[in-house]
Amino acid sequence: MRKQESFFRSAVGDGTGSYPRSRGGQNIARLAVAGVLALAATAQASESFAEPFKPVRELTTWYTDRTPIDIEIVGSSSTLPESHHLEPERTLRFRLERAYVIAIIAKSEPGFDIVHFSFDMETGLPESLFFAVANKGRFHEDFAAVPILPFAEQVHRTLNISISSDGSAAVLEHASDIIRKKCLGASIGDGLSIYEWKNRLEYCQKPTYPNEADYVADYDGGLALRIVCQEERFPGTGCKLHFPFKGFAIELSFRRDHLRDWRMMIDRASEFLLSKEYH
Repeated sequence: MRKQESFFRSAVGDGTGSYPRSRGGQNIARLAVAGVLALAATAQASESFAEPFKPVRELTTWYTDRTPIDIEIVGSSSTLPESHHLEPERTLRFRLERAYVIAIIAKSEPGFDIVHFSFDMETGLPESLFFAVANKGRFHEDFAAVPILPFAEQVHRTLNISISSDGSAAVLEHASDIIRKKCLGASIGDGLSIYEWKNRLEYCQKPTYPNEADYVADYDGGLALRIVCQEERFPGTGCKLHFPFKGFAIELSFRRDHLRDWRMMIDRASEFLLSKEYH
């Protein structure tokens, strides 16, 4: 089971991302069926909220399992034991299909949690289902209303979300002040500016990837968010940013061709998290 999980994570790699595009009657019919499936899954999840909340600390079922599981992320100052203290006022709880969860890294005690989610933006279904359908090896599975997509399109349509206990929105606010004062370059439209680091290394982080391009997104409340994008030929999602969500700094990754739709990417991710929250 763990070898299968490891294989899936390495095969999917950095993930994928997109919003609806019309392709005629066949595509409309497919999306309609997918919508019915999504509604059925939502109804099932709603019924499951009557069950006691029991967060898992590891994944023990197959990666396309659509049975709801519980996830809890408790905030902390650090995932390093020597710098660790709990911040329980920052706690997120989710109940969602296991298939949405790409990976969980957690210790037995709270505050050392890292969770990765992934979903297809056209249908709202778990990205893992698309991976299974497209796989030609022993991990292949068939699912109704889940088409076989070329890898590039699968990447284009998928949104990846990562939440870590030590990812705090307060850190984003501090970084925003530095970015606006020291690292803000020329505006390029759509709420984006160039992230300027040359001759400013004392304050502004140097790119870490070859041919990396960095941007600043002008988010709500004057918050400046750094967007890091790998080179255009990079086969995975390529771009990532962190945005605030209920006290956490949520990492979001998407295909580079969605760069100018960065706000839509944040909205999609926020809607997904809100829809899966346990109340």
